[in-house]
Amino acid sequence: MLDLEKEKFDLDDLVEVMRILRSSSGCPWDREQTLETLREYCLEEAGEVAGAIDAVVSRGGDAEWRELCEELGDLLLQVIFQAQIASESGRFTHSDVITAIVKKLIRRHPHVFSDTDAETSDDVLVNWKVIKEAEKKAKELGRDLTPDEAEKLLSNEE
Repeated sequence: MLDLEKEKFDLDDLVEVMRILRSSSGCPWDREQTLETLREYCLEEAGEVAGAIDAVVSRGGDAEWRELCEELGDLLLQVIFQAQIASESGRFTHSDVITAIVKKLIRRHPHVFSDTDAETSDDVLVNWKVIKEAEKKAKELGRDLTPDEAEKLLSNEE
């Protein structure tokens, strides 16, 4: 059960709020939304995050940082909203979204999570491009590239 009096909330709370809003006892507007109707909001929120980043970079005061925090929350809402819709249709959940990005980050950072060398940012970018291309080819074959395959691929490039 959601504790409405909490001082701090976490990702699970956000997911639960969205589930409640989309439920039969929730909000009519939220229930009516589709991936298509939310598309414009995703773009709008991404643009507002970009504007807030610009403000932090140029002015960097507390107000700008608070605005960036708020805008990042709005963009995160869009991700959770879309994942909730996908979950309702049995496609994927917010946990699947998180799992996918964690796996991708591990796969694309073998210099951190495995034995591949990358001494400079340029080395990282070269590796990133090789791995990304291999991921694309694997996807065309209907499978995912594993972290071990990514590491072997990079050791073959050297």
